[in-house]
Parts: sequence; C-alpha cells; structure tokens
Amino acid sequence: DALSAYVAESGSEEGFQYTPDETSTQYEALYKQIKSDKNTFFQNLDKAKDDNFSAKTDLLRRLRELVESDEANAGDDKASWNEFKKIQDEWKAAGNLNSPHNATLWATYHALVDRYYSNRNIYFELKELDRKKNAGLKADIIEKVEALAQRSEGQEITKKIIDEANALFEEYKHIGPAPKAEQEVLW
Repeated sequence: DALSAYVAESGSEEGFQYTPDETSTQYEALYKQIKSDKNTFFQNLDKAKDDNFSAKTDLLRRLRELVESDEANAGDDKASWNEFKKIQDEWKAAGNLNSPHNATLWATYHALVDRYYSNRNIYFELKELDRKKNAGLKADIIEKVEALAQRSEGQEITKKIIDEANALFEEYKHIGPAPKAEQEVLW
C-alpha cells in the first residue's frame, strides 16, 4: 500500500523507503527479544547439560576411587559410608542430561553402587567371622587362666604366677573384639 501510494505520488519506485508504523516496530523488537531469550535459554540448557555430564563423570570417578579404596583396605567404614552417601546425594542433585552417554553413565553408576554394597557386605561378613574367631581365642585364654588358677589353688601366689596371669591378660587384650553378645560373658 505504501509503495502504491508512493508510485502514485512520484510516478516511479526510485527512492522509495518503507517506514513501518510504531506497532510494527514494537512487534519486531519484541519478536527479536523473544527469539534472543529463547536462544539464550537453550544455550544455557545445553551448557547445564554439559556441566551435568562433567559433574556426573567426576562423581563416577570419585565413586570408583571409593570402591577401589574400600576393596584395598577396609579402613573406616563410617567415613566410607558418609562419603558414599555424599556422592549419592550429589548424583541426584546433578540433574538430567540428554546425551548418548546417559545410559552408559547410569549403568556405570549402578554397577559401582552394587560393587560398593557387595564389598561392604563381604567386609561385615569377614568382620563377623573374625569376631567369632576372636571369641574362640579368648575362650582358650580363659581356659588357660582357669587352669592356672586351679594349679595355684591352695598355694601361695608368687611373682611367677602373677607374671603368667598378666601375660595371659595382655594376650587377651590384644586379640580383638568378640561378638557383642559374647563379649560381656567372656569378660
């Protein structure tokens, strides 16, 4: 319409320059702003997904180190458990990612978690077996002390008997813990 009006006035299209009205100008400005905001949003979303991927990769590395250190030496099981729970919480907080590696990350995470629980279960079973063995060793020492007491019954207590009893007591102390149910009875 503007071109037709210009041609009708001047008789030619030369020198025509369209000047949009204020509504069109405002529409174009808002459209560009929305398009820019949309692009920024998706760029930030992609960046967040990349950051999540990096965070989850780092968490997998830390979890692998924790599992391998627990396999190598039992260490402090409470500290290990606290670190494991911290890694799990960070994993949940890391957010989602749409990546071709997502399934691999989850599979690795679940494999490491299973391995951690398996190692922990084995550790506690071995600990319980060790405690049962300790209970047997302590029972043997108790029998030796009772035999010493019976041998020395009616005799004067000498330094030799006290030293022998103290040596047995020291051996008893250094054996290690027995199962909680038997600990008091043995003592």
